[in-house]
Amino acid sequence: MRMFQAMAKLSKKNWVEAGMISLAEKGIDGVKVETLSKQLGVSKGSFYWHFKNRDALIEAMLDDWQERATHAIINIVDDISEDPMERLVVLSNIIFRPTRFDGTEANWRIAGIKDSRVAAACKGIDATRIAYVRDLLVSIGVPLSQSKHRSHLLYMVLIGNTTWVQTGGRKMSKKEVNEIVSMLTSLDG
Repeated sequence: MRMFQAMAKLSKKNWVEAGMISLAEKGIDGVKVETLSKQLGVSKGSFYWHFKNRDALIEAMLDDWQERATHAIINIVDDISEDPMERLVVLSNIIFRPTRFDGTEANWRIAGIKDSRVAAACKGIDATRIAYVRDLLVSIGVPLSQSKHRSHLLYMVLIGNTTWVQTGGRKMSKKEVNEIVSMLTSLDG
């Protein structure tokens, strides 16, 4: 009965969150059932109550990353304002703000080098994010060809910045984020 109570207390979401924190801190190889069980203070049986195996946890983590770091952010930005310029400013300040999951971006990409499932998830997330920024830039009045190019540039800065910060570099200041937005939205070509 006690084991069932422990399993019932921990949800699938608890396991996913613990996995995401381990991923951020230690990379994909740090996401181990035994280690997570110890961190959560439960037996491995609790894990298998929620997941068939580690691969199922990784799939759930990928889904969580896509929801939390892409769709949820887009929804927040869209709810704040209808003005595309304001949306871009808010988005830029969100994506460059430090969180406890800072290492996930770089570590998912590193995992994608060897795991085609992770690489495919990264590719889909990247396409969604880039298209969203492209559409904001077009709405601001930046020509489509420049919007495509600039949305890719912003994304490359984001990926580079997450790696930079993860390896000890300083976080981007709000002033620097605003400078990036100004460059992206410049109508001077």
